[in-house]
Amino acid sequence: MENKTDKITIKSVWNYFRSEKGKRNSFFLFYLIFFIFLFILLATTNEYQKPVDEPDQKEEEVFPFGFNFIKDDDYSFSYQIISNLEEIEYLGVKEDDILTLSGNTGNHIYKYQEGNLINPTNKLGVDHDEFLDFYLLKMILKSATLDYKTEFSEGNKLYHYEISNLILANFLSAKIVNNNQDIVTIDIYTNKDGKVNFIEIDLFPLVSILEKNDLEKLTKYQIIFDYEIGDSHE
Repeated sequence: MENKTDKITIKSVWNYFRSEKGKRNSFFLFYLIFFIFLFILLATTNEYQKPVDEPDQKEEEVFPFGFNFIKDDDYSFSYQIISNLEEIEYLGVKEDDILTLSGNTGNHIYKYQEGNLINPTNKLGVDHDEFLDFYLLKMILKSATLDYKTEFSEGNKLYHYEISNLILANFLSAKIVNNNQDIVTIDIYTNKDGKVNFIEIDLFPLVSILEKNDLEKLTKYQIIFDYEIGDSHE
């Protein structure tokens, strides 16, 4: 006598789900699949979704001082290029996305556009105007090393950064004439509220590897930003 075995066919499955027992089980099966799908969807969304305020949180983690005002706020400042041969000073005003510098060579206008500081005119810009770009300055500081911090009696602070002149030359797309490596220093001064009010960059180690007239006569070359936000540096 042959043994008969039950075979699972589409018809048998269909008949099972049409039965009372099948209807009850299919109800629970449907919700089980639905909640599994919903859990996977939520887990995937949370993994890739970034909070809106994440850039500001990263900014605080990277820099121990506040300098977002350079791109966000309206303010006045002075921009100086100081060497042992001459001193050049520009008075700057930032209003909305427009940055205007006035000096002996006239007015120089820059504009923040899509995250970059551009010169919208064909007029020659000020020397080393790359450092006027907040976004470029931020990238330079991220690549630099914080060597030490000094806190003054009134709560003002000094953050002393160092970066290789060769690395800095790459940021500025500068044409170098030799590969003598040296250190460029960047001093960031803050007021008692932790807001940047003075920046001093010793560019001589960079200028020494660039093509520049009267290079043999240079012994000092600095860029200084002095922001009018109150509480001068020590």
